Amino acid sequence: RILPLSQRCQWHSGAGGSGAMTDFLAALGLLFVFEGLLYGGAPQAAKRMAEQVQALPDTVLRAVGVGSMILGLGVVWLVRG
Repeated sequence: RILPLSQRCQWHSGAGGSGAMTDFLAALGLLFVFEGLLYGGAPQAAKRMAEQVQALPDTVLRAVGVGSMILGLGVVWLVRG
């Protein structure tokens, strides 16, 4: 018999818990979906974007990365409270 992931997964918390690892794995899966949309749907655009990123200074990349992290944390905070 095949059990649902929540029952097979050791990381899933018991009844009433938050299932933090399950949430993390779901978020990781969504990351792969969105990344796959870019590479699978528009491979030439992905290649051009990679070339353009190489030309950016490290400070710009660092600022974009930190801004992205802050935005992501804000979204998670709003959704999860």
